Amino acid sequence: MRRLLLLHIGILTTVAMVGCTTPLGLRSVTLQSINQLVAEEEFGHALELLNDVPETHPQYALLKKRLGEVRKRAADYEQTIAKTMRTKMEQGDWSGALDHVNHGLEKLPSSALLRQGREEVLKKRDQHIDDLKAEILIAKARWLAEDVLLHKELTRVAPGNLMFKWELWRTRHAAGETAEELYECGERAKNNNNFELAERCLTLVDRLDPSDTIRAAVRDLRQQVAKREEAVRRTEHRAQQEKLQQDYNRLAGLVMQALDKGELQKARQIVSRLAKIDPDNPEVHRLQQRLDETISATVNQMLEHASKLYREEKIEEAEKTWKGVLQLDPSNKQAKAGIERATRVLENLRLLKKHEPPTQ
Repeated sequence: MRRLLLLHIGILTTVAMVGCTTPLGLRSVTLQSINQLVAEEEFGHALELLNDVPETHPQYALLKKRLGEVRKRAADYEQTIAKTMRTKMEQGDWSGALDHVNHGLEKLPSSALLRQGREEVLKKRDQHIDDLKAEILIAKARWLAEDVLLHKELTRVAPGNLMFKWELWRTRHAAGETAEELYECGERAKNNNNFELAERCLTLVDRLDPSDTIRAAVRDLRQQVAKREEAVRRTEHRAQQEKLQQDYNRLAGLVMQALDKGELQKARQIVSRLAKIDPDNPEVHRLQQRLDETISATVNQMLEHASKLYREEKIEEAEKTWKGVLQLDPSNKQAKAGIERATRVLENLRLLKKHEPPTQ
């Protein structure tokens, strides 16, 4: 009896262990449930379940096949979300863009593309907010500059009016505080390479608070802006020169390939483009010289071949070869004369054939 009891306990333990090899949640994963998640665009949940399916699952093969399909659908989904997000950004719909990418991340939390997109939206939105604040500050500064002048005129007209004097002092104080904010705005704009905004801020600072200290600070900041602008121009120029060099190297390689393949017209077009990129480059002249020599040798060979075909009474082939010569050398007199001869012969043959009596 005891042995039978122990055997029964062992069987139950084995069954329990087998049942535990597949978690309850994964045993409920089916192709139908995955399809339902995909239909609801719950790609993150679907991928998580599919990645964890064990080999002991009864639908393991089908689910693993479905995994690749779901990954592709998820990739298409994140591209669509990112495209719509950027469209909304271009339209100035910042809230819409942020809501859209957040919704995409809810459906696909593991998407690096959508996380980067969200950071891009937040960064550009914050920059737009800063730009709007700068414009508000500039508008306030312009108003204060005019307001100071008007209050000065009031005190000049009525110098004994204490209220006018107090209002002038208050306006000047507000102008001084705004000038400090404008100076900081100019600093930020300079650091962000927004030199146009920096100059606008600095110009208004000088109008609001024309003290020697402020003027010296503005002068120093303008010098920094000028240096930064020059550094940016040099960097852009260097990048442009590097790109031109890359384009030049690529085109020079294409010329050599075209010459090796006998594609002379293509080589001529590319050399022409190279001459526009860097007309004083001696390498361009060397390529042009090699191209001219190759064309000259090819033209001579074609002329000899055309004459041979003509002597063998292969008139149409000879005419075609002479026309090929003119494509490489449009002013070639020998080719033009050959085409004229071939045209006359072919026309005479055509007339003879037309008047030839029908054969019995």
